[in-house]
Amino acid sequence: MIIPYLCLALLQEPTPAERQPEVNLSESVQPTSPKEMAEVLGIKKIQLATAPGLELWCDDSKIMRIVQKPLLAAWEFGEEQLGHSPLRKGATIRIVLLKDEKAVRNYYNLLVAECKRWKLPAPAPSWADSVIASGSAHMTFPPTAVQFLRVVGKNEILTRSVHDLGVVRMASACSYSGFGVPPFLKEGFAGMLMKTLKKPSAIVSHKNAALESTIQGYGVFAGIGAAMNDASNAASNWPSVIKTAVDKMWKQKTFDPMERVDSILQRTDAEFARSDYAFSWAVCSFLFDAHYPFGEAATLALEDKRWKSPIKPLPQSRRTAFLLVLQNLRDFRLARVDADARGKLLRDYLLEEYGEEPNHLHRSFLHWTRTRMPK
Repeated sequence: MIIPYLCLALLQEPTPAERQPEVNLSESVQPTSPKEMAEVLGIKKIQLATAPGLELWCDDSKIMRIVQKPLLAAWEFGEEQLGHSPLRKGATIRIVLLKDEKAVRNYYNLLVAECKRWKLPAPAPSWADSVIASGSAHMTFPPTAVQFLRVVGKNEILTRSVHDLGVVRMASACSYSGFGVPPFLKEGFAGMLMKTLKKPSAIVSHKNAALESTIQGYGVFAGIGAAMNDASNAASNWPSVIKTAVDKMWKQKTFDPMERVDSILQRTDAEFARSDYAFSWAVCSFLFDAHYPFGEAATLALEDKRWKSPIKPLPQSRRTAFLLVLQNLRDFRLARVDADARGKLLRDYLLEEYGEEPNHLHRSFLHWTRTRMPK
């Protein structure tokens, strides 16, 4: 693992963070029309919906009617939050929803070809069996999410699609290679996209997510089955989860380092707890807020009991600074940095960009939850 200090030294040489090395890509073998895709997958019909940088494929017309409009709306919302940061040259995010088992197996061949095009290792031949058994799988690069509709619950298909869209999109927003994405960034951004839905389902993406909560002991569950079926993990309940935790935090003279914002930034997959879905959503929403200040301006907001949220986006806001941090994390020289190291880099970059100490950052977050947190 590359330690953060080595990474920081690596970036001392001034260079545009968006600079990309020249890559000689072969032409993509991915079909571009529904007719071509149906032929390759060995099915009669499939539908396609697109947006710049995104393809949504679905072989079930009823599911397509349910998913298309809200997923494209979530995509546009996410792109606005990210400032339309570019995908890698030649990359397209693909969300693929298939009810035909044969189509899932045939899509594996397309995925292998796309990995070969990018000179990346392909998933194991057992990949298709895993998707058919579990119902879904995603790759952060090439950015792809696939669902087997006969396994995923009908009420969960839309939420899972939007969730996985958020995961693979954030991977490209914070890592040149899509590798090494901290769980906070994946789940926080996915949560923001899920909150655009009218009735998002409760889903759990980490096998250890039933661990004891790290937010004021809130949400302790005995096992993963209970966690997956418990309605308290529905996105609609996240604000109340955070409010309960924050009300207790305000009463503390000192903050537990494990409960501070800078801790969730560098949480590992093994440490990701049940309530961290809500915590990640709230903190990610805080960092992307274009109407909330940072640094000295945030201190003034904290001290002013009559502070009111500005109507227009601030020229220098949490969001503008956070986008600079993501841009630095996208530097191609950090392509091989793993998730744990990237999480530590995220923390260091963010504190430096904001000009804040960890406790100040956390107090600003607590203030934000009472003045700006979405419902």
